[in-house]
Amino acid sequence: MNLHDVIHVSLAIDIIISIFKTTWKDAYYDDAKQLNNDNNQNSNTVENELSLALQNLWSAASSANLLDQLNQLEQFNFLSNHEQDLLNHNFRYDLIPKLLNIFQWHNCFEIQLEAMQVLALLVKLDSLSPILTKLHTDGISLLVKLLSSPYDELAIKSLRVLQNYTSYEYVLNCGLIQELAKVITLNKSVQFLRAAASALKLIARGEASLRNEVVIDLLGIVTVLIQFDDIELICDIIWTLKYLTDYRDENVQNAIDARVIPRIFDILASGSPELSTPALKTLGNVVAGNSKQAKFVVDMKLLPLLKKLLTRSDSLQQKEIFWVFSNVAVDESRLLQQLINEGIVSMMLNYIQEESVVSNEAIWVISNAIQYGTEAQVLQLLENYNLTEFLCNTLLKFENSQVLYNVIVAMSALLTKIEGFPDLSETLQANVLQKIEFLSNHHHQSWLNLPANQLLVIINGKYEKQKQSELCSKYDIDDLT
Repeated sequence: MNLHDVIHVSLAIDIIISIFKTTWKDAYYDDAKQLNNDNNQNSNTVENELSLALQNLWSAASSANLLDQLNQLEQFNFLSNHEQDLLNHNFRYDLIPKLLNIFQWHNCFEIQLEAMQVLALLVKLDSLSPILTKLHTDGISLLVKLLSSPYDELAIKSLRVLQNYTSYEYVLNCGLIQELAKVITLNKSVQFLRAAASALKLIARGEASLRNEVVIDLLGIVTVLIQFDDIELICDIIWTLKYLTDYRDENVQNAIDARVIPRIFDILASGSPELSTPALKTLGNVVAGNSKQAKFVVDMKLLPLLKKLLTRSDSLQQKEIFWVFSNVAVDESRLLQQLINEGIVSMMLNYIQEESVVSNEAIWVISNAIQYGTEAQVLQLLENYNLTEFLCNTLLKFENSQVLYNVIVAMSALLTKIEGFPDLSETLQANVLQKIEFLSNHHHQSWLNLPANQLLVIINGKYEKQKQSELCSKYDIDDLT
């Protein structure tokens, strides 16, 4: 194609873009009544202008097949009756593949870039996305291949068009991740790398069951991008890891095998407020995995790092840190012992002195430590922190239903694991029993009634056993039965 044809095609596409932008602006910013009047008056004019522009475009391409399709296209009334859908079904149905054909027929960067701009305008129409997804698998493959374009601007626009599809399943099946894995290097422009990181985050968040081979390829990209020194990019990448590892032990292991977890530690230690939350959530997911995975991060000195972060974190970050602690407490006793040895249980008690947004998360840590700790560990906590009295006072002071639930569960576990009954003042015992009886019979949250009733049964059983023991001791017999 000669220079004259290139200019001819470029001008034609400019006309199309100008028409689209003008119509788009009218649809969203004009008064509805004025818009209808304008559409009625200008419909024929716009249609004629667009048809002429398309004729010039396809004639420059000199393809008989394209000309035949264009003749059919000229018959369509492309303006929609709906404000938010400017181009009707038939017009879009034929225009989109013709735009995609430009990338096969023309190697000129300027033409490809302007054609991509037209396609991007079309894709912005929400109702259009299902049509693109269902009808043009070959077009998706073509857009995926354009990610390897030597021109980053074209590759970025192609990636953003792909992000508008209603389901990533089609895009992934066309090799999006594999294509990105080929081209992602730190030598690419920061704009392209940011676009890639944003796309990965959307994929990880939107696709609940990515195939294992896709996850591995995706993590290969993550290992490159996570080394980049750009806050926006790194934030998207860490969120990608968070979404990938949500309740999926196999993906947690894939992330460990990809050796990206140490980098999360470095990022968390930097104290960046934008990165702390996704980094904490990601490490929390690893701790919530299986015992081997939890041990992996705890052995990397996770607990001392989180203790240090607590002193300079806001309440939202503190809640995330406490969530990690509570997951450590439910794992094997060796990890719980590290939690105890680091003095974290003592720290949690301080955060429960007054009712706050973090008090419930802190009581979770205490409750889990009592429920899942060994008898020896529970006795250690009792001796060091007088947990029984602390739990009783918390039960009396707090009204938050979730806090009350955790306290009740913790008290039940505590009384089950220790011999005898804790030494409490008669007044405290009476007040606690009264509160538990109320929660068992009258509290408006029905899910509190059952655990409160179970705690009453345990307490009454303890009292009965204690009385029997006192009688046996008094009359010097082994067993009243």
